[in-house]
Amino acid sequence: MMAFRDVHWKEILPLLFLVMAVFVARVCLPYAEWLDGALSGFHAMDWRGILGVGAVVAFGVIGCAPASVLAVATGFVLGFGWGFPVMWGGALLGASGAFALSRFLLRERIRRRIEGRPRIQRVEMALSRGSWRLVALLRLTPVVPFFVLNYVSGATRMGVGAFQVGTGLAMLPGTAVYVSLGAGARSIAGTSKAWGWENWTLLGIGMVATMGAGIWARGIVREHMPELAER
Repeated sequence: MMAFRDVHWKEILPLLFLVMAVFVARVCLPYAEWLDGALSGFHAMDWRGILGVGAVVAFGVIGCAPASVLAVATGFVLGFGWGFPVMWGGALLGASGAFALSRFLLRERIRRRIEGRPRIQRVEMALSRGSWRLVALLRLTPVVPFFVLNYVSGATRMGVGAFQVGTGLAMLPGTAVYVSLGAGARSIAGTSKAWGWENWTLLGIGMVATMGAGIWARGIVREHMPELAER
C-alpha cells in the first residue's frame, strides 16, 4: 500500500526554500534592480541565445549536474513559455549524449564501477530487458539518480529508441513543475510579470500530480519488481 512517507521531501524542500529565499530577498533587498540588470541580455535574446541555454542544459546533464537545479535555473532565466521546451529538449539531448558515451566509450568502466553496488546492479539487469516502460517508471521513482540511469542504461543492451521514449515521457511532469518553480521565483523577484493566483494554483496542482505519479510508479516497482526497491 502506498504511504504518505513515500513522498521524498528531500527532492521538494530545496526548491521550496529557493522560492522562499527569493521572496525574502525581494522584500528586504533591492534584488529586482540587480536581477533586471543581470537578466537584461536574456530579455532580448534571439534564437541563438535560446539554443545556447539548451546547450548548457545538455552539457550539464552529460556532466551529471542535477536536472532539477538546471530546470529551476532555466525557468528563472527564460520563464515557462520558452523554459519548458528548452529544458525538456536539452535534458533529453544530454541524456542521449550520456547514453552514447556510456555505450561507445565508457561501457566497461561503468560495468566495473557498479560492481559491489547491488541496487545499481539490479537496475542494470532490469534495463537489459530493453523496455521503455521500465525506463519511464525508474525515471519517476528515486531508485537511482537521473544521471546514473543515463550512464547505466548505455552500458546495457537497451536500444536508444526505448531509452529516449521512456526518458522523454517521464521527464514531462517533473520538467513542467521545476521550470514553473523557476518562473515563479522570477516573478516573485520582480523581473517578470507578476503571477496571479491561477498560476500558483496550476503550479500547486502540478506539484501534487508529480508527487502522485512518483508514488504510483514506486508502488508498481515495489509490486512487480521488489528487488529494485531493496537497498
